[in-house]
Amino acid sequence: MRKLISGALVVISVLVLSPTGASAEWRQDNNGWWYSEGNSYAKGWRDINGKTYYFDSNGYMKTGWVQDNYYDTWHYFYQDGAMAHDTVIDGYELDEDGIWIKPSKEAEEARNLILKEDNNYISKMNEAYGAKLTKRYLEGNIKKFIASDKWNLPVEDVYVFSLTGSHDSEFCGYMVGKTSKNVYCVPHQGGLSIYQIKNNEIVKTYKWLDSYAYDGNWRNLDKDK
Repeated sequence: MRKLISGALVVISVLVLSPTGASAEWRQDNNGWWYSEGNSYAKGWRDINGKTYYFDSNGYMKTGWVQDNYYDTWHYFYQDGAMAHDTVIDGYELDEDGIWIKPSKEAEEARNLILKEDNNYISKMNEAYGAKLTKRYLEGNIKKFIASDKWNLPVEDVYVFSLTGSHDSEFCGYMVGKTSKNVYCVPHQGGLSIYQIKNNEIVKTYKWLDSYAYDGNWRNLDKDK
């Protein structure tokens, strides 16, 4: 699974999964199932044998609908605890990350704006790597998703999408200002520039303020200067 932010670094994704150790094992008591990790137990998100699980603050495995309060996303977990993805549960569509795709006319318009303003780059990445812009989105203040002081971007509420490829790979993220309608292409890490895109061109570059090195165009498009 993926996460949009790791500290001050942009990494485009939604969830952080902790690895499990060799001594980890499933256990059950009167309150439910839990997963031991040495002398402790799993909490939060875990990737176990290729499946995704969520454990509450007491370490018990969750089932049914679960809300990620930080990102305001919803997920569904089967009775065995495994997270559902790429399916429809109770009429609600879940994407490849197991996130409920919340219907929103405004979010759909923001996604279409990205496809319009940066169509050349997205088409090129689709042809080369099968990359697609996710339907799933996050929304909230820009400070929630990036260290805005590191790039000095205007502060406003945004919609956030990801450009993803095969094998769960991600190429970049996109933010669309709810007020400004600006489209930003966001790198996976700090130290690189964020680009404002319009009419398939980079119209403004927001450099990482702690970096003095020229990072060039990390998207490496001949058309962009």
